[in-house]
Amino acid sequence: DSRLLEEFKIFPNPTTGICTVVVVHATVQVMDLNGKILSTHEVSEKKAIDMSDLATGVYILNIKTSQADRMVRVQKM
Repeated sequence: DSRLLEEFKIFPNPTTGICTVVVVHATVQVMDLNGKILSTHEVSEKKAIDMSDLATGVYILNIKTSQADRMVRVQKM
């Protein structure tokens, strides 16, 4: 069901450290702009992802469900 991937939230964006992902069930990869996976997280409803140790810049959250993948840019301040 494509609605599952449509119904997600990522906040705050931009973030200074903690970025919260709300999605039914997904694997979320934090990647740099070169595609290098920096961390992987299993999300079931809601997960706080700590990005405080990452340098200031833009990162990609690759949200993978059983139905589809979606990439979202997140700015780390």
